[in-house]
Amino acid sequence: MIKKKSENVFEIEKEGKMLVPGIVFASDSLMDKIKLDKTLEQVKNVAMLPGIVEKSIAMPDAHQGYGFSVGGVAAFDVEKGIISPGGIGYDINCLTGDSKVLMEFGNSNKIEDFENVNSEVEIEESGRKIKQLRFNTQLQTLNYFSKSLENKKINLIMSRYSDNVREVILESGLKIKATQEHPFFTKQGMKPIASLLENEEVAVNLFEGVNSEEKVNEKEAITAKILGYMFGDGCLYETNGKLQGALYGNREDLETIKKDLERIGVNSNIYSRNRNHKIKTKYGEKEFNATNHELHIHSKKYKELLNV
Repeated sequence: MIKKKSENVFEIEKEGKMLVPGIVFASDSLMDKIKLDKTLEQVKNVAMLPGIVEKSIAMPDAHQGYGFSVGGVAAFDVEKGIISPGGIGYDINCLTGDSKVLMEFGNSNKIEDFENVNSEVEIEESGRKIKQLRFNTQLQTLNYFSKSLENKKINLIMSRYSDNVREVILESGLKIKATQEHPFFTKQGMKPIASLLENEEVAVNLFEGVNSEEKVNEKEAITAKILGYMFGDGCLYETNGKLQGALYGNREDLETIKKDLERIGVNSNIYSRNRNHKIKTKYGEKEFNATNHELHIHSKKYKELLNV
């Protein structure tokens, strides 16, 4: 139900799954135009999102967008709310559903497989579906600035129908399909597929991952990964009947390991100390200073994970 509250303000009353009412700032003539597309339906959809505060708002320039209407405004509780890509703006470039994405533990999934994952929020309209996923496992992503791989959580996935899909075929035989806006990493930076030239070089990750339909056990995978690092540059020992572990390396790597341990409920601490070294060699006596970093595990939880 839409009511006119004042000369240029309309209210969409809270109904169904709407958590808050909707407010549209528009004159009568603008409101007539707004009603021609799905703007009002999108205002209602935004009012259903978790953690929304007070109202779902549409400004006078509102028109149909992707999930959010263009000109749509909403505030969300910092603890219980969400960040909606439709509300902050996002690229609509897409890969086809048969494209593989690499997960953090070395297995790969097709994008279309994520459609089967349950979500707390799911909005579908005009041939587009947006889902908020709750995944423990993360995706391997490329940090454009450091040119290094990083693991990132999956927050949202959007699917849509498109008639404008192109295919890139490399000399190696590798192929990938994407909409024309999708960017690829080249020597000239990120370029949309529509701007790629014949014989132009693009970056490729040749590791496709292990094909497996089985869900990776996060605790087992992280435990195995850390145990493997420990065998290479660390130790596992027992003292006074307690199993403990120590890992050595640069502080950045140990911080990453500490975060992995926290994900599976294992506490650990990093200790750093400066040491003075003096070594006699055939070239004479050499002296130098170094800072050593160690991560120590004193958690009973880790012993339980190892089942020893």
